[in-house]
Amino acid sequence: MGVLYILLPIRLFINNKNKIGQFSNVKDSVGILLLVERIKNSDLDEISLANLLRKQGVRIKPEAISNFFLSHGIEKKTVVCK
Repeated sequence: MGVLYILLPIRLFINNKNKIGQFSNVKDSVGILLLVERIKNSDLDEISLANLLRKQGVRIKPEAISNFFLSHGIEKKTVVCK
């Protein structure tokens, strides 16, 4: 038995349209690195991802990582494989 992590898009229901603008502060190249590292290291939380990216020369706050995933509708689901 193993564990499989899947990144799934989710729908956001935000009443205040201005909130969406605050999430778009991650550059495309950093977003790609972030997605790659999330897939490669799916067990890491946002703080650990920020530290890992910092070692690669990318400075990003854990809050920015959370906002990036939220703004793009990406959520981590855990599926237990039998």
